[in-house]
Amino acid sequence: KNPNFNFKPKALELAFNNTCNLACSYCSPQFSTSWINDIRNNGVYTDIKTDDRRHYQKDLSELNEMIKPPHMELFWSWFETVMEGLESIRVSGGEPLMHEEVFRLFAMMTRINPDIETVIHSNLCQKPVVMDRFFEKIKGLRNLRMNISNESAGETAEFIREGMIYSEWLENIERLGNSTVKEFSISTTVSAIALQSLDQMYLDIIDIRKRTKIKPYISINMVDKPEFQGFACLTRQERDFYIDKYTKFYASIKDDLLPVEHEHCNRLIKFLNEGFIRENQLEMRRDSDIFFEQYTVRRNKPDNLAKYIGLK
Repeated sequence: KNPNFNFKPKALELAFNNTCNLACSYCSPQFSTSWINDIRNNGVYTDIKTDDRRHYQKDLSELNEMIKPPHMELFWSWFETVMEGLESIRVSGGEPLMHEEVFRLFAMMTRINPDIETVIHSNLCQKPVVMDRFFEKIKGLRNLRMNISNESAGETAEFIREGMIYSEWLENIERLGNSTVKEFSISTTVSAIALQSLDQMYLDIIDIRKRTKIKPYISINMVDKPEFQGFACLTRQERDFYIDKYTKFYASIKDDLLPVEHEHCNRLIKFLNEGFIRENQLEMRRDSDIFFEQYTVRRNKPDNLAKYIGLK
């Protein structure tokens, strides 16, 4: 009850700002400046009925009210007083490797508390000069873990994750696997479209594991919001198609999977069979089509939607 009491937490979860070089289809302007540029240049997305959180329908005036920069010097002066007692820090964004504050954090942690458990959530879609700086600045951290986001491969990944160059991402993954980080994972957000090439991403990561000292594992998570980009837009026939596809695929690579991955593979099959089933599936599919019709024009993407949605 004392307003002057300096509470010293054991764990912190930090998101310094929403600066991000990607504008992933299932993300939103609250978490990406690249997404804000889409809304700024093209206006809000229209005629979407099932998006209860209005991911892409908030105009700039609403977004500006939601996204206000923090008072960083005030934060750092407080952080100095609690840093030594921290046991865990998690950093997200935006994209943390684009935030100067994150590199300041690395320096402070190296100086004050290099053994602290630190988890960084990154898209790892950065140019070599940024990656060089990152690998240099983390050398003094002895307990750094990374969660790297992606859920598909090749042109599908580049379609979903606007701004990504998949080949560069694979190169960065291999570099990370031979760096000083303690461990890292590929953290997925599987959408209906990602099912087109999630299997290829597994094969690419399995191949990279042959050449790295740290073996990244793939964790499976599904798109929840906006629902129309997740499994809710799939028909029963499409679900059964992907259940069959991934049941056979996981069986074919079972000897290459890490122990933790087997449970995640079963998770995907279970959600395809039972999860995110909605009575308004037709409305979800309609909104998926409407969204991607606008998305492909705004992002100058291929307009062959059948390639990305469903079974065709």
